[in-house]
Amino acid sequence: MNTTSNLATWITPVLGLLGALLGGFLVPWVNTRLSRSAARRTAFDNSISAIRTAQVVRYRPVNVGPEALGGDPDLAREFSKHLVERSVERFIETQQAAIESIAQLEPHYVLRSAPRTTWEITEPEAEILIKELTAARDSARFRRKSRSMAKRATVPSVVPDEKGKEHLASGGGAPAPG
Repeated sequence: MNTTSNLATWITPVLGLLGALLGGFLVPWVNTRLSRSAARRTAFDNSISAIRTAQVVRYRPVNVGPEALGGDPDLAREFSKHLVERSVERFIETQQAAIESIAQLEPHYVLRSAPRTTWEITEPEAEILIKELTAARDSARFRRKSRSMAKRATVPSVVPDEKGKEHLASGGGAPAPG
């Protein structure tokens, strides 16, 4: 009876200490994992939003009628001139912001497409980028894909097709190594 009592006296604190140690190691690990996941999702959301914004800003008003400005045609002409200038500036700024958001996404994901060589993301490019980013963001198996995709080359390579001609074959989108 003394042995059972002695064992019960020790088992409770040992289990409590074991629980505290496991909790002390698991909680920071879980918090880090969840914060990385949230940061990754936020980076994807920011990139998708910036690309969409850049495409929306592409279509801008270029002419405001005199009736909208109190009927003065000179004022309307001057206003329209400044409106076009401001619209072009905003378009360039949003294009740059979209390209920067794609660059900020790189710690989490590397795009399939080749690196940007122009300052403008065209509408077809934007559509492709948004589809790719949305699929990657929503992928439930992102971690498993990242290991296999990181091994593949992300730089386009020249591959001969069945007719002996050459075409570019991309290595596929891949999460960034790390």
